[in-house]
Amino acid sequence: MLDRPRTLTLKNGNPPRPTFSDQEMSRRLAAMRQYMVTEQVEAVILTSMHCVNYFTDFVYTAFGRNYGCVITSERLTTISANIDGAQPWRQTFGHDNLIYTDWHKDNFFEAVKQLVGDAATIGIESDHLTLQNYEKLRWVLPGRKWVDISDVAMRQRM
Repeated sequence: MLDRPRTLTLKNGNPPRPTFSDQEMSRRLAAMRQYMVTEQVEAVILTSMHCVNYFTDFVYTAFGRNYGCVITSERLTTISANIDGAQPWRQTFGHDNLIYTDWHKDNFFEAVKQLVGDAATIGIESDHLTLQNYEKLRWVLPGRKWVDISDVAMRQRM
């Protein structure tokens, strides 16, 4: 049996005109990163369509699959299912997208693990994560401190 990749990147096509200016998107990202510095949060995992769209300009349609975005001090990366091909890359502010494949179970969480790296304190939207997905995050990222950022993210969007 061939070893199939858990994640991949695809870059093709021309990105559409963004909804907001680079300055506006950079302002949004800077506000979250300022919160992260103040609260000593090393990575943020966004999973709601509202936050993913607000910080990346990418609107996903889940169709039963997980989607998300990871923010660190260095990167802003969307995580998308392979079914969407390079469309999320074209629509993500900064054009950084990691695709997870269906060839192994729970590859979404493997993609999160790749992007979070060694971050010890991680922000999550606890009002959006299911208990099952929260447990999967804890399993793939053991020993981390989890911080609820849902209220902060909501206030930033408002």
